[in-house]
Amino acid sequence: MRAGTAAVADELCAAGLVDFVEAFNAKVGDADHNAAAAALAARHNLPATAGSDAHDGPGVGAAFVEVPAFDGPAEFLDALGRGRIVGELRPHARRFASLDTQRGVPHDRDRF
Repeated sequence: MRAGTAAVADELCAAGLVDFVEAFNAKVGDADHNAAAAALAARHNLPATAGSDAHDGPGVGAAFVEVPAFDGPAEFLDALGRGRIVGELRPHARRFASLDTQRGVPHDRDRF
């Protein structure tokens, strides 16, 4: 969660307007953002989700939630609450370096 959004997010959760919180975003450059989002979900007893935030093929599936089988929207939210977040941080700089590698472009690691 980015700075400046915490108070608004807290108010929305307290008002019952939020069903779940993305607590793990694979592209976050600062892990504290994910930690703040996870704390928000825990504080409001909301399911935590994950997202790859993929902008390219290799980024798809960098983060996801494994959930038990469900049938319908209500069961989905319950399953999400019992799910397990799986993934790895892939900040943008790393993604661009991997794209360079895929394209055969040598890169200077100091620029990241």
